[in-house]
Amino acid sequence: MRSGGASLFFVTNLIIIKTINFMSTATSYGFDENTSEVGGSKFIDVTPETAIAEGRFVKEIKFVEAEGDKNAYFEVVVEDKFGKTANRRWFEPNVDGTYVKNEADLKKAVEKFNKVIANLSRRFLGESYKPQGVTDFKSLCNIVIRDIGEKYANKELRIKVILNKDDFPTLPAYAPIFEDITVPANQTKLQITKYDNVVSANIKPDADPTGNDFIPEGTIEAPQF
Repeated sequence: MRSGGASLFFVTNLIIIKTINFMSTATSYGFDENTSEVGGSKFIDVTPETAIAEGRFVKEIKFVEAEGDKNAYFEVVVEDKFGKTANRRWFEPNVDGTYVKNEADLKKAVEKFNKVIANLSRRFLGESYKPQGVTDFKSLCNIVIRDIGEKYANKELRIKVILNKDDFPTLPAYAPIFEDITVPANQTKLQITKYDNVVSANIKPDADPTGNDFIPEGTIEAPQF
């Protein structure tokens, strides 16, 4: 009995010691030459020099149904090799009398979205890819998501990231956005235009961005589709 009790006491104390050592290792005080003195952001850093960059990946592609007064949308989330992210939601366009005033505007909005989703899907499915069975916005999004599957996982791309009107990183509203890294940098089709905001007006604290803005050609502030 004494031997058993002693063994149990020894094992219990050994577990406690190991637990303390693990906690000390997992959470330790101190710093070295790599320790930053400023807070970090979880969003991709955007400057005129970094807006278009390699070492970026598509992290998530999804379609979300319309709910209440909110239109359905197609969302793409990208991240860089440091795990920092940016995203954009392209809302299904409809004639609302404000940003899409008539059928001609609607046609333009649809064509612009078609170019974006083509630019994305061809990076993973080839230049000859054509989605089959498309009838509307929802079916196009879901067919492309199905066909891409997990092909975007770990595929490095050259991706353009800009700032929205609230100074948060976002993907552009217009293609081209995504490009294979096999394209020589001096032959890239990705360009910073006069409509792209890549200079932050303020240094913002780390926080979640609220919403995504759509920037039609020739304007700087309007909701996205």
